[in-house]
Amino acid sequence: MQLSRKDFFVSYNKADRYWGEWIAWQLEEAGFSVVIQAWDFRPGSNFILEMQKAATEAERTIAVLSNGYLDALYTQPEWAAAFVQDPTSKRGALLPVRVRPCELKGLLAALIYIDLAEQEEAEARQTLLEGINRDRAKPKMAPAFPGGRKEPQTMVARNSSGETFSLLPERPPFPKDLAPLTKAIEVFYVFVQEDEELRADLEKQLALLRTLGLITDWHSGKICAGRERKSEIENHLYTAQIILLLISAHFMASDSYDIARQAMERYEAGSAHVIPIILRPVDWKDAPFDRLEVLPTNRKPVTSWTHRDEAFLDVAKGIRNVVEELSAPP
Repeated sequence: MQLSRKDFFVSYNKADRYWGEWIAWQLEEAGFSVVIQAWDFRPGSNFILEMQKAATEAERTIAVLSNGYLDALYTQPEWAAAFVQDPTSKRGALLPVRVRPCELKGLLAALIYIDLAEQEEAEARQTLLEGINRDRAKPKMAPAFPGGRKEPQTMVARNSSGETFSLLPERPPFPKDLAPLTKAIEVFYVFVQEDEELRADLEKQLALLRTLGLITDWHSGKICAGRERKSEIENHLYTAQIILLLISAHFMASDSYDIARQAMERYEAGSAHVIPIILRPVDWKDAPFDRLEVLPTNRKPVTSWTHRDEAFLDVAKGIRNVVEELSAPP
């Protein structure tokens, strides 16, 4: 017995999981059938086979676009499978949905995408559902007649040089045309409980950056009761722009070392800055992060400094440099 094909396969990067789930929910609420990794790929199943099945058997593939999605290697076969089935986009088999500002290149640049970036929820839902509709977008009501409209009168005066100027105040710009305020950069601490005291000391040195609204920070100690620890850590790991690895012998012997490997994947993809901070003396040669510049700048472990505050001040200055680089206008 052959199962019916799904209407949509939602393809997303881990950092955009919440967007992927939100889109899938809206589609199912509107009566469409959806397959999505977060809901349909269960423990014990073969990830590669499930992904191949979803990408080739769904009628249409939604690519949740962001810089993280475009940089990730494993998402490319997902949208490419839909593109191959419909290279002229006659069926709309590949439907890009942009959820964060990003620049499309190559084959994706030729496709018209649904743009949800910076929209409020109600507007985004309407835009999504209108965008997936393949019917002609003719309005139900006739457009207003564009002719015969009078231009608004302007009160003008003339100065001594004969130049005219308006006596009315200029129209204020539409808020979305204004330069956006700098968004706080998320900083994620990867550490072990044995180093909590040192982590707290570093957090105090970064207090001014938080007060200025330049950063927000997160660590596993902020997980609320009843939340799944692994899921919470993974969510922040894939959204943070700066990942601090607090290195010690305890760190190297813990599961935080595995988290460091995942952080390096984001570094390799160009989607996060990873900063190793050497807290205690330890052999970290040939670790995944050993080719990165570390803090303190003299590579001397924090606990080996005569004055620990000076060590953390050096670390804080290095982090500030990265924050200012990320906050600088393009």
